[in-house]
Amino acid sequence: MIAIDLKEWSEVGPALDARLRSCRITEPKLRQQRDVLSRCGILQLTALEDGLSVRSFSHVGRIELGELVVTVRPKVAPSVLLTLLRYAYSLQDLSFFQGPSFDAGAEGLQELLIAQLEAEARELWHRGLLRRYERRNELLTSPRGRIDVSRMARAGFLNAGSIPCTHHPRSSDFLLNQVVHGGLRLASGLTRQPSLQRSLASTGALYAQLAGAVRIDEQVLGFAARSLDRLSSAYGPILHLIQLIYEASHLALEDGELRIKGFMFDMNRFFQRLTGKFLSDSLPGCHVANEQKLRHMMAYASGYNPRGCTSPAPRPDFVVTTPKGAYLLDAKYRDLWRTGLPREMLYQLAIYAMSQPAGATAAILYPTEDASASEAIVEIKDPMSAALRARVALRPVVIPRLSRLLGDLKASARERETWARELVCGA
Repeated sequence: MIAIDLKEWSEVGPALDARLRSCRITEPKLRQQRDVLSRCGILQLTALEDGLSVRSFSHVGRIELGELVVTVRPKVAPSVLLTLLRYAYSLQDLSFFQGPSFDAGAEGLQELLIAQLEAEARELWHRGLLRRYERRNELLTSPRGRIDVSRMARAGFLNAGSIPCTHHPRSSDFLLNQVVHGGLRLASGLTRQPSLQRSLASTGALYAQLAGAVRIDEQVLGFAARSLDRLSSAYGPILHLIQLIYEASHLALEDGELRIKGFMFDMNRFFQRLTGKFLSDSLPGCHVANEQKLRHMMAYASGYNPRGCTSPAPRPDFVVTTPKGAYLLDAKYRDLWRTGLPREMLYQLAIYAMSQPAGATAAILYPTEDASASEAIVEIKDPMSAALRARVALRPVVIPRLSRLLGDLKASARERETWARELVCGA
């Protein structure tokens, strides 16, 4: 086995690790997985003349391709990452995690999410599972609900010992509880910690008493999310966890899905959710819209759309509406304080900025551990007259500061609001 260990947004090749000089991916199935990983921007494995090059992006976790095992570790410390995860997905701060149970090892993040799922499911059980009225058509010896007279007449139940009835008993065996039970089973097949496997089995046995288990997939998770209402809002965080665990262990493709041997967590998507929730919670009187389309900005010219294509509609991560106006922002999980600004990001934000009145600013919010990081601004000018057209701002989200503010919400409310306004409007 060749175990490669690297950080997010890094690269290693034969020159840095001699074990990669003899590494080849030859099996058709493994090559298919390699191509999918590269196409999805999860992990890039490039065949070179002298071996194999491995490049990581914003996904962290562990993946196996034959004898090659690649571990991508997050730069954020596990304790800080757990605080941010709990806040972003409204998870409970359970005492189960107070000890040093998890570290930054090969499967630390995977086990952390699974353990949080088990703890959330057990806590939900102790508070009492939701029950709903379910329609049932049954043959009953003691009539209940509405007697199905027409069925009796058709089937000849006049002298039978049971009567067809339609009734609506309250039951815990419905979709939401079935998804939680199925999520526990999914997690049990992913964890390698014996103690966590026992905890999952124990909690799963509690749910098995009152609800069946469904096979977790995108369609089931979508149905469950859409069924949430005021009475079942407590199931929201645990559904988010199951979604995260499912997506990290499956690759979504246009023509289905590919199960991967491993667990890869998208830190870019997580950072977007974390940033959006922080802005929404910290800006009273403002509205934060996620991935809102910029309608009417781009359109095919009349008479020049031969294939009838839909007009492009750019979607910034956030549109923040304040009393002073609207601001367009994107969250990018890449430390732009320590690395260069990719031109793709600059061009994307330039389009957002130029969609607004002249001189407007669109901003990139990026994470960094460096407390000295400050805002940078790129001016976009008319190439002929040098007149200012728009600005692109690079604004750092200092992770230690964010973690500190989230640890004491009441005491730091004013500081949180001030910082959130700086992230949106600039210093």
